[in-house]
Amino acid sequence: MPKKSFKQIPKFKNYQEEKSFWQTHNLSDYIDFNQRPKSVYAKNLEKVVAIRFSVVDLARLRKIAAQKKRGVTPFIRQKMLEFLESREKSKKI
Repeated sequence: MPKKSFKQIPKFKNYQEEKSFWQTHNLSDYIDFNQRPKSVYAKNLEKVVAIRFSVVDLARLRKIAAQKKRGVTPFIRQKMLEFLESREKSKKI
């Protein structure tokens, strides 16, 4: 069976344009739902950093992490890595 080629998702100028596009197009023409996504695991985590949060801030972090079905530590690590990536992209580091 020949492998299906998928179309590239276009760039949209705004939300309304994207909404109109998806109302008339099928997502399965653009994404292969049979292919498993790559799992990304942290490797070589050698250093530990202790960060102190107030009781209120830690409760807020736990609540947000729970809403995203994540533990608080992986959630904080993910957010810190996203922050570092955004800083590197904007060349502020």
